[in-house]
Amino acid sequence: MVEIDKKTVLVIDDDEHLRDLIVMCFSETFKTLDAENGEDGLVLAFRHKPDIVVLDLMLPGKSGEEVLVELQKNEGTRDIPVIVVSAFNFEDGSAARIEGAPNVKALLRKPFTLEKLLGLANLALAPR
Repeated sequence: MVEIDKKTVLVIDDDEHLRDLIVMCFSETFKTLDAENGEDGLVLAFRHKPDIVVLDLMLPGKSGEEVLVELQKNEGTRDIPVIVVSAFNFEDGSAARIEGAPNVKALLRKPFTLEKLLGLANLALAPR
């Protein structure tokens, strides 16, 4: 029996508990990669070219916004859909800037349900 290739999700979040929950949620239907900071996340993204990225904005070292910019600058990763997750309140109007980035498919505010995240990922990956 031939196994259908699973799509790959890269989860970049410094909250180990949440990162593990997200990976567990995706692991039945996706190959999973995860990183606890922006630098490691970029290395994985450039090396593995995941099908989708779940990206926290508030990361140690390189911020999620910086990671987003780097992904957009790189020819190999610029078209990878990104779901941004954050507890940030966005009172400064930055939500519109982030949601307007070409590869951002959704901005999900923490706390969120794993079902909502998985649904957004499947929607972002659906053929158009």
